[in-house]
Amino acid sequence: MSSIDKLTELFHQLKAGDYSIKDELFETIWINFTRLAFNPKAQPMLAEIYQWTEENQKEHPDFYELSLISKGFILFLQDHFAEAEKILYQAKDLFTEKRDLDGIAATCVCIGFLHRSTGELDLALKNGLTAMEQLRKTTQYKMFRLLGCYWIGSVYAETGHLDEALSLFEEGKNLDYKQGLRGLDARLTSGIASVYMKQKKYDLALANFQQALDLSNVNTENTFRSRGLTDIADYYFEMGDYTRSIHYNQEALKLRRELKQQNASITNLINLGRIYLKQEKFDLAIEALNEAQKIGEEIQVKVKIYQIHQLYSEIYQQMGNITLSLDHFKKFHEIKEEVNHEDLERRVKNQVQLFQAQQIEKENVIIKAQKIEIENEKKRSEELLHNILPEEVAEELKSKGNADARLFDHVTVLFTDFKDFTGITENMTPQELVEEIHTCFKTFDEIIEKYGIEKIKTIGDSYMCAAGLPVINKTHAEDIVNAALEIRDFIETYKRQRKAEGKKPFEVRIGIHTGPVVAGIVGIRKFAYDIWGDTVNTASRMESSGEEGKVNISEATYELIKDKYECTPRGKVVAKHKGEMEMYFVEHKN
Repeated sequence: MSSIDKLTELFHQLKAGDYSIKDELFETIWINFTRLAFNPKAQPMLAEIYQWTEENQKEHPDFYELSLISKGFILFLQDHFAEAEKILYQAKDLFTEKRDLDGIAATCVCIGFLHRSTGELDLALKNGLTAMEQLRKTTQYKMFRLLGCYWIGSVYAETGHLDEALSLFEEGKNLDYKQGLRGLDARLTSGIASVYMKQKKYDLALANFQQALDLSNVNTENTFRSRGLTDIADYYFEMGDYTRSIHYNQEALKLRRELKQQNASITNLINLGRIYLKQEKFDLAIEALNEAQKIGEEIQVKVKIYQIHQLYSEIYQQMGNITLSLDHFKKFHEIKEEVNHEDLERRVKNQVQLFQAQQIEKENVIIKAQKIEIENEKKRSEELLHNILPEEVAEELKSKGNADARLFDHVTVLFTDFKDFTGITENMTPQELVEEIHTCFKTFDEIIEKYGIEKIKTIGDSYMCAAGLPVINKTHAEDIVNAALEIRDFIETYKRQRKAEGKKPFEVRIGIHTGPVVAGIVGIRKFAYDIWGDTVNTASRMESSGEEGKVNISEATYELIKDKYECTPRGKVVAKHKGEMEMYFVEHKN
């Protein structure tokens, strides 16, 4: 099925109400844009599609915006530059209103290509470079990304940015696109060849020029074939083979005349004029330039008109007609000043540098953000590590990869336990149970942190902590007793609150003992800082041998704090697996 038949079928489906084929319809236009642009049989169908989208723009605004892009681009290919520019900017404005970044980018690539073709390279890059950034982020409008790779790469090649040009051409060739776009593949291959030409790698240049021509053979796309013929003609001109250069330029010109591609035809006519000048065939050179000038003035491509006058001036100078040579030189100079070619080169360079600076700034912002994120992750990791381990142990683990077990001679250990915890919580939901335990243990954590005490672990409703490690101090017994009394007082207050709410109250037993312990890290997964020794077992017995609402301490702890606290002797109390032991209830002195 031909592209026109396919277009006709899809459009009839659209008019019948099948709006799902929208993307396929416009993709058919874009894939076949040069065939359709210069095919008289396609013009009525394209005009009908554009009219339908305009009439139905309120119901289907996205159809209208897409049709504006295709309409503007086809007008541009037909050398209707002013009208094409107006329509493309209209499409851009509509996409901007919708904040459709992909649509804006696709339109800007077309606008940039238009400016590139009329010689306004700085405006071309201003539109194209940022648009390409967006098109790299999306799967939409792949054809326009492909188009941008081609023409932006060409501008880079023309202005001496060869590395950037080659990178874009290769990016385009690596894109996965449909067979219908093989003509653009030819242009990208030709672009690579042009870079090799500037690098004086002539064998590679010719091989790629020939490959590009093969890709755009006459059965697929005459527009691209004419461009390929022109490229090979340029190669042979550079090599000094004027006969072949004339042949390929004439072949390209023939195709472009058939396609009514006026702007492109000027290029071949200027090329022929330049070759004939080299051969001193002045009549043929003037004949070619006369035709080029007529077309150039008709479509007002000033960047080519001043090139024509420059060649006229050189021809008449070599012919000895100084008067005509001077006249054309003046016209060349006047138009060149109007175009301001040197300033254009400067603006192009500035535009490239501005874009590169923006890219560097964006990269710096990304790097800075990544650095901040890394620092935040590191901070979170360290906070988590310090939440699991004492700070000194965590630092040892980070620096050495392990932490040594240590013996501490004087440490005070505290245990707490809730009386009849199972009975109180048996009617609670799991969520209520966790919330109650969290409320208590969170407060315990806050209290012991205030006194510099190290939390060791919780086991069910039991809470264990120790003072005097990993940093040795002389106040460990006092610190633990102060914390124990605060914990006791908190639970007393919380008990009254629960009673007022009609809930069973929590009552806590607290036990304390002082002595030597071994401390270190256990395990390799979910590791924890823990302590071992008889001191731990004895502290646990102080808790189980105590009474609710009381802080029960051993004789060893009593000897360390007896002068600063009110201690009530309990005498010898039987402790499980320990026999009889001296115990004391401790309070603050009045």
